[in-house]
Amino acid sequence: MLMFTASTAYAQSPKEFDADSALAAIRIQRAKALANRAAMRAYRVYVVAKSVSTEMEARDIVAKNGWTESHLRQADIVLVVVRSELEYPLREYYQSIGELEEDADQQLNIAGSNFVVYAFRIDDDLRPTVVRRVAYAAKD
Repeated sequence: MLMFTASTAYAQSPKEFDADSALAAIRIQRAKALANRAAMRAYRVYVVAKSVSTEMEARDIVAKNGWTESHLRQADIVLVVVRSELEYPLREYYQSIGELEEDADQQLNIAGSNFVVYAFRIDDDLRPTVVRRVAYAAKD
């Protein structure tokens, strides 16, 4: 075992330092950080995408983020992808998931020049509220 001595301004005597134990502690900290990051990323999402292009975009987003698709009642978030000419095609709040799905279906999902991606949180009564919105040009 490799041993070396380190002293600090606060220590009255040299302190023995076990490099192998320190390395092991660093590895454990890194593993915990990676596990926390993975747990944060492992969202279960309910996807609303009403056209072929929006569905493909939604699946790409889910895959890139390490999320999994799930049923509405098990979902952590609702991911909605629409195509539109508008910057804010959907509302911030809906009374029901059905109302949100209907509104998403009314967009220019085939010909809109922009993808607009929403993450909605859902309350205990399954009412969606926007937590994040991102828009970017659709590439056909």
